[in-house]
Amino acid sequence: LGVQQLADQYGLTYLDYNFDEMMDAIDLNLDTDFYNEGHLNIQGAYKFSNHVAGYLQQQYALPDRAGY
Repeated sequence: LGVQQLADQYGLTYLDYNFDEMMDAIDLNLDTDFYNEGHLNIQGAYKFSNHVAGYLQQQYALPDRAGY
């Protein structure tokens, strides 16, 4: 089974950040946000982390604990 199929089978959400749409949504740039193929640099990791944090806060009503 593929990862998406396995997630569907167990009723889980699978976020695939390898698709171009997700890279566009995060504004990841292959020339400036990657250390090498498939690995984010610090700038790309910051963008990715912020996007995932926003998604989790929105989907699961998590409180913002950035100040702790």
